[in-house]
Amino acid sequence: MKKNMNKRNKIRIAVLACCLSLLTACKDERREVDKDKVYKTGVAGRFYCVPKGYLSIGNVPNQGGLGVNMMYPDFDYVRERPIDLHKRGEWNRNMRLYIDTNHDDLANHQAVSKIIEREEINNRIGDAYDLEHWQRWHSDFGDYYFHKVDGQYQNYIHCSAIILENDQSLCQHYVRTDRLRIELTYHKDYLPKWQELQNRFMQFLDDHRCHPDMVPTHTLKHQSTQKGE
Repeated sequence: MKKNMNKRNKIRIAVLACCLSLLTACKDERREVDKDKVYKTGVAGRFYCVPKGYLSIGNVPNQGGLGVNMMYPDFDYVRERPIDLHKRGEWNRNMRLYIDTNHDDLANHQAVSKIIEREEINNRIGDAYDLEHWQRWHSDFGDYYFHKVDGQYQNYIHCSAIILENDQSLCQHYVRTDRLRIELTYHKDYLPKWQELQNRFMQFLDDHRCHPDMVPTHTLKHQSTQKGE
């Protein structure tokens, strides 16, 4: 009797394992297909249609903003598990773009000047990568890099300090337009390529702009109600 019960239990476990395997396979297949679905969101009166794959690491629009992740150098979305990229030492190729509405009327020079004053950035280190290199009163606050054109600040980059042995220095690269506040995040290894990255990110935005009447595969719940251009 016990042998029969054990046999039945083994059969049930085998069937259950098979079902779970099939369900997992189906779930993974749906996830891969879903990455190509297009989501639309509005930021500052402009509409962007972006494949879900770029939003796959917890980045969804919030209060009118849009955040996407991509991999250098192809600027494609992340197609592998972050843990696998970490194991191969390639996670530093992951980059992030976040855009939101620019809520003030300040010119770039004025906005950056206010940040310099507020953060007390007063220690000039020198020049690097066609940028002015500055620090605050203590190097633990990281490094600041300012881009000037004809003596006027255009944008700036703040790279975090490496304090502990396993720290990774990340750079926050800030760009402003008449309507948008743009934040680029990447590993400091790519700081020498800041101009290329800025151009590529701006091109990404241009490539994914869409008409407000376009109906994508799926529309984000946080889509802005502002009228697009």
